[in-house]
Order: sequence, then structure tokens, then C-alpha cells
Amino acid sequence: MTTRRKVIVHIATSADGYIARPDGDLDWLTSRPAPKGFYGMNAFMKSIDTTLLGRKTYEVSLRMGAKFGSKGRTIVFSRHAPPADAPPGVEFVNGDIGPFVSRLREQPGKDLWLMGGGDLIASFLDEQAIDEFVISVVPVLIGDGIPLIARRHRHVPLDLRSVERFEDGLVQLHYRVQKEKMPMSTVSVRYMIDDVPEAMRFYTTLLGFELEKDASPAFASVVKDGVRLLLSGEGSSGKRALPDGRRQVPGGWNRVHLEVTDLAAEVARLRAAGVSFRMDDIVTGPGGAQIILDDPSGNPVELFQPRR
Repeated sequence: MTTRRKVIVHIATSADGYIARPDGDLDWLTSRPAPKGFYGMNAFMKSIDTTLLGRKTYEVSLRMGAKFGSKGRTIVFSRHAPPADAPPGVEFVNGDIGPFVSRLREQPGKDLWLMGGGDLIASFLDEQAIDEFVISVVPVLIGDGIPLIARRHRHVPLDLRSVERFEDGLVQLHYRVQKEKMPMSTVSVRYMIDDVPEAMRFYTTLLGFELEKDASPAFASVVKDGVRLLLSGEGSSGKRALPDGRRQVPGGWNRVHLEVTDLAAEVARLRAAGVSFRMDDIVTGPGGAQIILDDPSGNPVELFQPRR
């Protein structure tokens, strides 16, 4: 099954928090002997197929001999027109980051590497568009330079996933970005579920929800864009029999409504993953197009593409 693509910042900093000297120079980093495996970078590159970076980082990388476009997809965020000599496979975009990244996540593929620089990382943080940081702290102080994240007031809690120390003194910190708590306007919908672990996998891997609480096999909750699904299985209070003896079972036609940007592509992706649909074809109306699928317990989910 397709997993939700993550945006990961994988980057090196000096011990005092800079990713480059003020003029962009990286001598403090590039002059170091590269160990076998290059601090796990070789393995990381196999887990991504798209590189995201800012215009300045792109141009500095080219001057250092980097090759873009030959393998995978490269997306450069820039306020200026793309250069005439941009190689095939390199795309220049200047739209809003939040909607653009949401569309990328909906597309099948591996994870996304946010390469830098500091301004772009800050903008992604502002849009809550970063999932993880892998920060390699090089044991050197350079005194001044370009910070890891452009300086402005922020408070972004992180969960430490791992710490790895290398023989040359470099320390690699792996963090997960804590997501903001759901707003008070969150709508909760309870679904009766036959198999809670199976439902968790379905909603998180295929429909882009995030796991909020796992109390399986009895209960779990998943969240997405202000919607919380309460997945109630056998043994949960939400699925217990009613006073008159009737059992609460999956099914019906009341449903969660999820907007997508490319309905045809989503339907093709989900059919390929073996998802069952309640209708053979997409239905088009005055407001847009829709189709209804079933989760593994038979609860309906509507995918809807608004008319533009």
C-alpha cells in the first residue's frame, strides 16, 4: 500500500548552528574526509525521489559541481523566472508552499528531501509542511553565517527519535516535528469498525490521515484537516449494543467527504491498491466530481474534486 510521503530536512550544521558562512562558503564542511556511507546519506538517498530547494541553494550547489535532473525530480522554489539552461527534470515553482506540498504528498512516490536553505526551511515550517529533521552537527565553530532556519519568532516542539555519534566527532540528531493540536473547530465522526488495525493502515497509508491515538484492537483515532475519525471496534464503548439489543454495525451512506486535486489520479491509485468502490465511474455535477469508496469495514468515504 502507498504510504504518506514525508518531507524531511537532512542537513549539516556547524556546532554553533550555521549551514554556511555568510558568503555561502562550505569549506568547514567539504574539507572533512567523508567516511564510508557518508554519515548515512547514501542510505537516505535511496529513500527519496524528489529534492526540494531554494534558488540560492540550487545555484551554490551547481557551482560546487552538483548534478540535478539526472536522477529523480528536483523542484526549485524561486520568485524569479527559471534560467534558460535549466536541465530536464528540474522544475521551478513560485506558488504557495502549503497547497503545493499537499499535492506532492497525494502523488505516489518516495519521501521528499527538503535540502535548504534556511529561508525555505523557515517557510516550510510556517506552513507546517515538515515532518522530520536529520541534523548532522559538525564539531566546528565558524562564528557567523547562514542559520539553519531564518531568524524570526517561532515555537516548534520536536520529538527526538535517535542520536548517532560518529568516530570523527560528528553527531547526527533525528527529530520528528510535533504537529499542532487539532483546533477547537475539529469535527469528530465515529465509524463502526470490524478490524481497527486494518482501518488504521487504510486511513493513514491510503487517504493521508495521521494517527492520533492507538488503543487497538478496540479503538483508534486518525486526523486530517480538521476532521477526526473515531474508529470504534469490538470492545470499545462506542460500538457497544444499544439498550434495545440492536448492534451498531458499519455501513450506510452518511460519509466523510475528502477534497482532492486530481480525482481521476486518486481513483487510479486507490484501485491499484485494491480499494473497493461503490460505483464504477466518477459522477459529475454542478459543483464538481465525486466517487464513493468503502473502507475495509464497509464504511463509505467520498472523494470530491471541486469544479474550478
